[in-house]
Formats: sequence, structure tokens, C-alpha cells
Amino acid sequence: MRKLIVVLLSLSLLVSSDLFARTSSRSGGSSFRSSPRSAPSKPSPKPAPTKPSQPSTIKPTPTKPSQPSTIKPAQTTTTTTQKPKAVSTNAIDKKQQKMLVSKDAEAFKKYPTKAAAENDYKQSLAKQSTYTSSIPPTQKPSYIPENITSNGRPVNVTYNVYPDGRYGYGYVDPTTMLFVALASDHYRVDSYEMRNAGYGQWDNTGKPIVVHHRSYGLIIFFTILGIIVIVFVIVKMI
Repeated sequence: MRKLIVVLLSLSLLVSSDLFARTSSRSGGSSFRSSPRSAPSKPSPKPAPTKPSQPSTIKPTPTKPSQPSTIKPAQTTTTTTQKPKAVSTNAIDKKQQKMLVSKDAEAFKKYPTKAAAENDYKQSLAKQSTYTSSIPPTQKPSYIPENITSNGRPVNVTYNVYPDGRYGYGYVDPTTMLFVALASDHYRVDSYEMRNAGYGQWDNTGKPIVVHHRSYGLIIFFTILGIIVIVFVIVKMI
């Protein structure tokens, strides 16, 4: 039995080896036949030799180094403006009022009436109204009238040269036809200008107007003193 099995296995191996050899030879022959023959490739032409490029004969122009600018930048200076200190208008008014009261007191000692103070003020204006230039002031003073009455005739007041060579405001006299300076009584003034100029403050009747300047410091002092006295009396009574 064992021999039979060995014989069968040997036979099967022989048959299978023979079949394998046949199939491999067929497949190899068919694969060889199926591949086409490739045509022989032509040799590629050699490239033509290139001539070496000749160097350029143009020489580059040398560039000069840029010189630093000698123009200095303008220095900006900052200016600081100091603001004026704020001053209370009430303080200025009190100071001016105190100064005017002092001027009034001096004027009342010097001039007994308003007419005397006004006449002196006009004479001082007449002395100030002479000039050395032929060009009149840009603004005519307020105390110079537009016209006056001379010998019963109205005449205009203009700026011209006096006979002595000075310049000022005057008029042409209708009789002599000469340019005459204004007299002191020709000037016009008011009470406000008189007081500011230091000629006192007067009423319509010519009496001085005396203004008593209040001293709040004294009022506060006497008020505190009165309170202290009252407190002292109350303590003593207790």
C-alpha cells in the first residue's frame, strides 16, 4: 500500500513537471515574437560652434561720490508769550476812584469855583494845541470845535500855520482875513474831562462834589471790636 502511494506521487510529480516545462516554453516564445523591432536611431547633428563674444570697448564713466549738502536746516525757534495776569476790574475801579478822590481834594483847595477851574483848564489846552508840522494830527482833539462865532459871524475851524510860524487849529478872521489861533474860551470841555485832568468835580451850580471814599478795613475793624466788647460784657455779667 505504501509502495502504491509512493508510485502515484512520483507519477503525479513527473506529469506536473512536464506540463510546467511546456507552458513556460510557449509563453516565452510568444512574448519574444510579439515585441516589434525598433528602427536604428540616426545620430544627432553636432551643434555649430559659437564664436566667443568680443568684450565691449566702451568704458563706463566713473560716477563722482555725492558731496554732502552744505545748507544747514533752518532752526525753528519757539517763542513763549507770557500771558498777562488777570486783574479784577473791581480792583482797578476802586484804585481809580481813590485816585480821583485825592485829585478832587487838591483841586478844591486850589480853585474856589468851577469857573476858575474851567478857565485854568482851557488855558492849559491852548498851550498844548500848537504843532511844528504842517500835517494835522490823524485825529482831531475832542475839545476843538467845528466852528465858532467871530464878530457875530460863524466861521469854520481849520488847521493852518500861524503868523509866528507855528501850526495849529484856528480860523480866518472875517475883518483882517488873517489866520488866528483859537482863544482859550473857544475850547469846549465837559465835567468828565475836567475831573480826569485833575480840575475837580463840580455840580451845575459850581459847587464842589465831595465823594467820601469808604474804607471797608475800618468798618471791619470796628465791627470786630464791637463784637469783642459785647462778648466781654456778657462774660462779666455771668
